[in-house]
Amino acid sequence: MKKIFSILVFAILLSSINAQIIKGFGIKTGVTLSDQEWNTAIDNFNTDNLANFNFGAYLELFGSSNFSLVTEINYVRNSIETSFIGIDSHGSSIGEIKDMDGKIDYLNISALCKFRIDLLFLSPYIVAGPKLDMELDKSFESMDSFYNNMMDSIDSKRFGAKVGIGSEFNLLALNMLAEVIYDINFDKLLDEKNREISANSIDLRIGIMF
Repeated sequence: MKKIFSILVFAILLSSINAQIIKGFGIKTGVTLSDQEWNTAIDNFNTDNLANFNFGAYLELFGSSNFSLVTEINYVRNSIETSFIGIDSHGSSIGEIKDMDGKIDYLNISALCKFRIDLLFLSPYIVAGPKLDMELDKSFESMDSFYNNMMDSIDSKRFGAKVGIGSEFNLLALNMLAEVIYDINFDKLLDEKNREISANSIDLRIGIMF
């Protein structure tokens, strides 16, 4: 956690480097809704759509009246929970229903193009751009060695993209924003013969710009 906070502070301090390039900086926090799709030769299932948290810092660069570039560093936690049919060490079903519970923590880095329209009280915008997730930590309990091994084998890095909509607005003299971001992964978390895990998530966030 100390490393994460150090990165966030560093991102904010960058705003003092060049005021002509940097339009502003801020912080964002909110809820991450995530689920996963697990596919094996024996069983296919989706985990429950669960809510967890995210927070981070961002810089808005090269600001014009309508276009800018937003760079972000976020801490994101994805949760996992479902029930499934147990599988033995040979990959055969044992017919017993078991529970799965876990979490994966990521450091999320993204660079988003932003198009904004200034209206009377609001400034709605759309964003889109590439992202990289780097695994920081994970914990997983399924009471089933087959699925435990699948979770241990997932990629620690994943590339993808973010697209979303939001709006800037003033509230009590604060420059605020609210947005919904869809986080897309280009590759599966795990892609092996008869073993696949894929995942996407949605972020609901509010933020402050300084």
